[in-house]
Amino acid sequence: MSDEAMTEIQMLELAAKAIGYKPTGEMWMGGLVCAWDGKTQVRNLKQHMVDDGDKIRISHTFVWNPRNDDGDSRRLQNHLRIGVEYEKLHTVVVWCQVVDGWITEHCEDGMGADIDDKTRLAVLRAAAEFGKAMH
Repeated sequence: MSDEAMTEIQMLELAAKAIGYKPTGEMWMGGLVCAWDGKTQVRNLKQHMVDDGDKIRISHTFVWNPRNDDGDSRRLQNHLRIGVEYEKLHTVVVWCQVVDGWITEHCEDGMGADIDDKTRLAVLRAAAEFGKAMH
């Protein structure tokens, strides 16, 4: 990871770009709003009217939240082939080829509920590194 820590929103935007989603820069209910490209299969697809001045068009967006949603996190992990391993009872590690090393998250309560949160965070951090490397 770089010397400068990324915010959660920055990580979500970089991770979205890494898998081909188009973030709108908006957040909704804790998730990142992305524009639908018409090809990507996504959940929570929303359709709404957008007034572009002289014409009205239909816009499609979806809310994507691999930070808090296990399904979105798993799809992100699968798409980028991010490997997840568990060391001892308090550590989640993911392999990130872009940084040629491990990204580590430490858990507070062993293999309890915190392990899910830390796994999603580690996967998101790795995916953000993929997105950053694309720039």
